[in-house]
Amino acid sequence: MGSWKREQKMWDIRVAYVKSAYTGVYSVINEGIIRALKELVNEVYDVSPSENVARKVADKEPDVVLVLLGDQVPAGQIAELSEQGIKTAVWLTDDPYYTDTTVTYVREYDYIFTMELSCISLYQLMGCDEVHYLPLGVNTQVFYPQKVHSSYQRDICFIGTGWRNRVDFIEEISDYLASRDFIIIGPLWNALPSYAMLSHNIHLLGTPFSETNRYFNGSKIVINLHRSYDDMTYFIGNSRRIYAHSVNPRTFEICACGAFQLTDLRPDLQTFYTPEEELATFRNPKELVDKLDHYLNREDERKQIASKGFHRTMEEHTYQKRLIQLLHVIMGSPDRKEGQMR
Repeated sequence: MGSWKREQKMWDIRVAYVKSAYTGVYSVINEGIIRALKELVNEVYDVSPSENVARKVADKEPDVVLVLLGDQVPAGQIAELSEQGIKTAVWLTDDPYYTDTTVTYVREYDYIFTMELSCISLYQLMGCDEVHYLPLGVNTQVFYPQKVHSSYQRDICFIGTGWRNRVDFIEEISDYLASRDFIIIGPLWNALPSYAMLSHNIHLLGTPFSETNRYFNGSKIVINLHRSYDDMTYFIGNSRRIYAHSVNPRTFEICACGAFQLTDLRPDLQTFYTPEEELATFRNPKELVDKLDHYLNREDERKQIASKGFHRTMEEHTYQKRLIQLLHVIMGSPDRKEGQMR
């Protein structure tokens, strides 16, 4: 359980943050959001969804209740807070892959923030008035430039789950990878048809985020390959087959390490980075191989692009920047008199 922090900040308000109880990436997101809130508002209180959220939050009389994902909060508790005049908001961080679940509870909230651009119309059609696009950011306490031991140094690195589209894509370049110093880290990659050939460089158990940072920093090229919107490898949570337009959080995390990123294209990528200037892109396996060869032989070019991507990330894509956007929507500008601390 968290505690109140009393310092004058940009917004003179109280915020209760209901964190996700999921582990792994959610612990990094929770940490990044809480730290950013403490930099922006006068008082922050974090609550576990396993507690009686309505009672815990109402006792503190917050101006805003922000919930991450929201699927673990018991039904009716958010509506109870709204009835007391407390502003409620949810940040949906698994869209569109989890929309079969999110549609069951989003109408309880006053404000909906989704990391997926294509989901805005879905929630609006459900009758939600305040629906806003807000991608995740990067936790700069976890992802940052650092010098690493030679054991983390590779030519090519990919870290992520072996979703079906990723497995199919990597299989197309398996012969190329077999001749390179590469590493793939993440579960489900044993489904790769060429797994036996590549297994010496595939770690199926995943890795802590501190290790992820080291591999990003130690690799000449970090590949980012998004999950397909209709992937059914593990669970089916997008039965409406809503297309994914927006980039994943790893896009920001790779750049925050000052690493050189080669990413597949998402329609909204240019909102965040200038392709071929702040990161490099590919459209198919052949183009990926061509660009791997190109950039592996051009260290200066890699470093220049990676540096630009790093500075863009620090300026625009941290959790502090995202929470400023969120609070502007809910509370207005920081000098607004409404909703100040009671």
